[in-house]
Amino acid sequence: MKKLLLLSLLTFLTASSFSQNDVPQNRIKKTLELDGSSFQKEIKLMVREEKTLRYSVKGKITGGKFDVKIYDPNGKKENGFLLSTMEGSNAKGSLIEVNTDPIPGIWVFKIDNSKSKGSISLSAFQNNRGL
Repeated sequence: MKKLLLLSLLTFLTASSFSQNDVPQNRIKKTLELDGSSFQKEIKLMVREEKTLRYSVKGKITGGKFDVKIYDPNGKKENGFLLSTMEGSNAKGSLIEVNTDPIPGIWVFKIDNSKSKGSISLSAFQNNRGL
């Protein structure tokens, strides 16, 4: 199973078309290895009623800019995470969010990488309220 997940992740990161992201996922756990190339993509998460939504973005980059914007099903920006550096410098940071009353539907994580190198971890999941 882990080999299949790793193969899927590698295919996801190297493909020029990310159409598989059109299908909302119930859980997100991805590590993006950034090689200095620029790209944009969306990752969709299916959020169900009466469950707490938890998500986090953590990373460290050298050079460039990495940006994630998180949108609810109504298209409203709920949160964001930005790492930006001057050429040759480093930046690191994290965003951890717990939403106890999320709007049910498809949430979108819009990713925009501009020439940064490094590693970004993105995770999102739901559990029962109060847990």
